[in-house]
Amino acid sequence: DEEQEDETKKIVDVSGLGSEECRYLLEKLLTMTVNQTCLATQKEGKIRELDNQIQQAHQQNAMHQQLLQHMIEQQDLEIYDLMLQNEEDSSESDVDTEIL
Repeated sequence: DEEQEDETKKIVDVSGLGSEECRYLLEKLLTMTVNQTCLATQKEGKIRELDNQIQQAHQQNAMHQQLLQHMIEQQDLEIYDLMLQNEEDSSESDVDTEIL
């Protein structure tokens, strides 16, 4: 650990640098910081956009499921109505047959 600290101090030691070199390093660090911040902001924006698309897809999926369920229920009711009507028709024909 101490060896790493000494090495880091040598790398970070700017005492031997002139004012122009220090200004250059500071400018590079600031430029790098601004660029990294912009990249991070762009990535966060893209993540938010993708999250919104996922939420929208979930909402559409839920709506489609509800619509499908409603259509199935309607179909079931129509089939049930047809079955009742068929039963009524057959019972009426039975009554007509008994009358004859």
